[in-house]
Amino acid sequence: NSHHMTTTASLLQMFAIIYTIFGVTFLVRKESYDLFIKKFETDKTFLFFMGVLTTSIGAAMVSFYNVWVCDWSLFIKLFGWGALLKGILFLLKPKFTTSMVKSFNKKLSSNLIGTFVIIIGLLLAYASTSI
Repeated sequence: NSHHMTTTASLLQMFAIIYTIFGVTFLVRKESYDLFIKKFETDKTFLFFMGVLTTSIGAAMVSFYNVWVCDWSLFIKLFGWGALLKGILFLLKPKFTTSMVKSFNKKLSSNLIGTFVIIIGLLLAYASTSI
């Protein structure tokens, strides 16, 4: 069971780093965030690539981290399934995905999203140290 906890802590640390960096980028480089969103809205090849990448990451997480325990590791499993489902939507329902991104982007600013993503990153960092 210590292997499970070590793997969980490592994955939580990885997600903490990724989320924190993404959040800071959304706050500091708003133009990059806007360009990223515009790519989703206008570039079908980019959307397809993101679908393949997200589906691959989600499938790997679901396959290699098949642990259903009610502790911090549940977040890893939910991230994996979320990525897998999001990737499938990107690939199979690109118009729906594009409309969701547009709607989401109109309602929330990059500052709010960046702050929220940083908070998630910090919570994951805390979780990784409390295992």
